[in-house]
Amino acid sequence: MNFDRRKLLKSTAAGAVLAPFIPVMQRSAHAAASPKRLIFVYSSNGTVREKWLPTMNGSELVLGEILKPLEAVKSEMSVIDGLEYQGGWNGHELGMILTGSKPKIAEKNQNWGTSVSLDQAFANATGADTRIKSIQAGVQVETYERWLSSISYSAPLQPMIPENSPLKSIDRVFANVMPGADTSKLEQRLIDQQSIIDFVHSDLMSLRPKLGADEQRKIDAHLQNITDMEKKLRSTVTAPVCRVPARPTLDFNANDNIPAVGRVQMDLLVMAMACDLTRVGSVQYGRGGALHRHTWLGSEFNGDPDNGPSDSTSGIHGLAHNEANPTSRAKLARCHAWYAGEVAYLHGKLKSIPDPSGNGTLADNTLIVWVNELSTGNHSHEGVPFVLLGSLGGRLRTAKVASFPGQSHGKLLVNVGQALGMPITTFGEPTYGNAPLPGLLA
Repeated sequence: MNFDRRKLLKSTAAGAVLAPFIPVMQRSAHAAASPKRLIFVYSSNGTVREKWLPTMNGSELVLGEILKPLEAVKSEMSVIDGLEYQGGWNGHELGMILTGSKPKIAEKNQNWGTSVSLDQAFANATGADTRIKSIQAGVQVETYERWLSSISYSAPLQPMIPENSPLKSIDRVFANVMPGADTSKLEQRLIDQQSIIDFVHSDLMSLRPKLGADEQRKIDAHLQNITDMEKKLRSTVTAPVCRVPARPTLDFNANDNIPAVGRVQMDLLVMAMACDLTRVGSVQYGRGGALHRHTWLGSEFNGDPDNGPSDSTSGIHGLAHNEANPTSRAKLARCHAWYAGEVAYLHGKLKSIPDPSGNGTLADNTLIVWVNELSTGNHSHEGVPFVLLGSLGGRLRTAKVASFPGQSHGKLLVNVGQALGMPITTFGEPTYGNAPLPGLLA
């Protein structure tokens, strides 16, 4: 007898009412295993290396000025130094960061990535289990030119433009999701689902004695899935965390609102993961070479640095071009430390919400990777800063700083992919020597 769960369920009295829940039952075993999640956070214009690079005191990370906002979570963090963007990139191109690919001259004589990006490769692998494959959240990302505006590529020469409007993202991601403000309706829907589960459990139990040993074992597996669903539903009824985010009213394009917009986008992404609507996302602060002025750090950030008549840059971009100036360098360090604080905020939000699988929190099963398109403001691609936050359930070693001078950053992409469970040994351009970096995987 060839057992098929769809045929079996349709043959039972519960089949008609259970049909909409079959995909949920199929996913429940995966959920119980705590699905992995991936978030990239992008900030621009390099860093101030001597204020960014931590040291080790025995087994403890000692953080400098820029990474100090991550002090409370440094035991869950690894810092990767020395990697290079290889392949002839120049300027502020973003296409190499997550693709690890060779550039190609495309529209407007600009370099674009020539392979899928790692976030989208992982989204393709895990997206069948969620409503949305991935979310690209933008924080005032100018559509200056696409080569400057996208870290994600769905395919070669196919950049994915981040969405700057949280309102549009809410409409896209949370369509048909019960608003969390109406808790009574949410609880009633969950109670109704519980009733269906109880009925199906009884129906399968009555069918079990009529089947052979192999089919009985499969029935037992389905019953365990149903039990897992029941536990998850009971938890949600008592403390529902999946809800549609409130619709913000702030001006998404005002420079002074950048901190608020960033947190709205992070909150939206975290809630989408709490609802298991997606498991892949990015939060991108500006385009390559962003011109944002960090006015929220003080009035001294209101004006542009004096970069000369041939340099029209402003904001953090202008500071980066003027990084040899001690005053500009000190201000740059403050800008980058602010981004570290926002990464800490994102991790804290993930830590505050139970994982939908029932195992730990969202943070326990999510990897945050903080990336940049440069190492310094003079357009260097040597020693680009990477920060990883999270161990993915122990898959990645943490509380360490690792240096790989001159190595291709594509090797780190392989490490990240393998930690997520992707069966890869190379990513991007193989001639860059792509292979996992040693000592990062547990």
